[in-house]
Amino acid sequence: MAPIFFFMVLITIPIQWIFAFNCNSVEYETIMDCDQCIKCGGHWCISPGPNESHCSRLSFGETRCTSYNEKEIFQFFPRQQQDGNKTSIIRPVSFEDSIKVSDGERNKEFSTPSKVNIDVTPIDYLGSTPDVKLVKKKCDKDTCTQKLVVSLDSDFCSDTGGPVQHFVVPLKIDDVIHAKGQYSVPCACQCSRNVSVNDAYCNGRGNLSCGVCKCKEDWRGPRCEQKAPYDEREYVEPDTDGSCPVRGDISCRHEMRPDVDCSGNGRCEDCCICDRTQDGWQYFDGNNYCEDICMTTSEILEKDSNLTSVHLITYDEEVSRRRDSKNRSIWVECEETVNDCKWTYLARKNVRNEIAIMISKKSCPNAEAVVGGGMNVTALVVPLVVAAALAMAGVGYYVWQSKGGAPQLNKANYQGLEGPKTRVETNPVYIEPIKSYKNPTYGQQV
Repeated sequence: MAPIFFFMVLITIPIQWIFAFNCNSVEYETIMDCDQCIKCGGHWCISPGPNESHCSRLSFGETRCTSYNEKEIFQFFPRQQQDGNKTSIIRPVSFEDSIKVSDGERNKEFSTPSKVNIDVTPIDYLGSTPDVKLVKKKCDKDTCTQKLVVSLDSDFCSDTGGPVQHFVVPLKIDDVIHAKGQYSVPCACQCSRNVSVNDAYCNGRGNLSCGVCKCKEDWRGPRCEQKAPYDEREYVEPDTDGSCPVRGDISCRHEMRPDVDCSGNGRCEDCCICDRTQDGWQYFDGNNYCEDICMTTSEILEKDSNLTSVHLITYDEEVSRRRDSKNRSIWVECEETVNDCKWTYLARKNVRNEIAIMISKKSCPNAEAVVGGGMNVTALVVPLVVAAALAMAGVGYYVWQSKGGAPQLNKANYQGLEGPKTRVETNPVYIEPIKSYKNPTYGQQV
């Protein structure tokens, strides 16, 4: 037997987009996207333990997750590096630090001559402007110790930025940079760069990234195990003027209905012009010979009799009569033969162009049928026939009993029922047969 190999498909995203997200409107425990968690200053755990969440609000260096923590993503800088140039009037000359949008305020102390004015306007940032203040802490005759206070709001991370974004705070005296602070801000996750497409952990219905499944549109749940409910919003037909391009070389016959023009749902000019007066016209496909929704579902059912590619709705007569905002029937009745079974069903589309069907009746050659609501007709008819037979038997018994019924089995009524066993009598009208007879004319000539 040939060996079988399994491959995990990883897609590397060259540019990471951090979509706008309001960090103030959600609880950290409900955030299920690593990038959003980090952007909001949270901590992400790929494999949380019992009673733990993927996202939590923790300071740098803190973790409740043993399998993954932020130290593996972001470099930690010491709060103060070497003083650098000792001749500078500002010490330290430069420093690096990391700050999260949830840190509140981060403080940095440095010393300057006592008689200088310092400007601290940040530069090189992508998102909202960092809030930077300079506070004098104490001064002696020649030197002042000052405190640089930096804080970020939840909009700092840019929608087009990468996992780590930076800004610089220059310390300027007389518009000359004498020192600077460089800050790194985590805004996304390194692990989100790698995506396992249609991963088995997600039941093949979603992409796995940072330990979380991002499910396809029709699926939900931690492992994409739940079918999403059908979107009930009404279908919006394409905005067209009803005209078509001049294409005299195109036939007006659909292969499914080759005996009529435009699937019987329009007229043939230079191309098919769909009839906007028929029921379900909003679903006519003007680019495909006015194909109607029944033709569309017919093609689907032929390939997918298990109905995995459509939404199956329990039949409801009241729902089937609903109309849209333009007073058009939302549901269209169709008939189709699938695997020798005749289906009568209603079909519709929603605003996302998804198809739903409600089966009102299903009949098969073996006399079984399904009616609206999923009732098996054979299972319904057989008990009714048996019940009718029992009822007729009951009526006959009642009439028989009303006429006295059978006589009692006693000696008076049934004396000699079996007849005598030894008595022999002669029938008085019985004539014995002639034992001998002589013809008087025998032997004479006539």
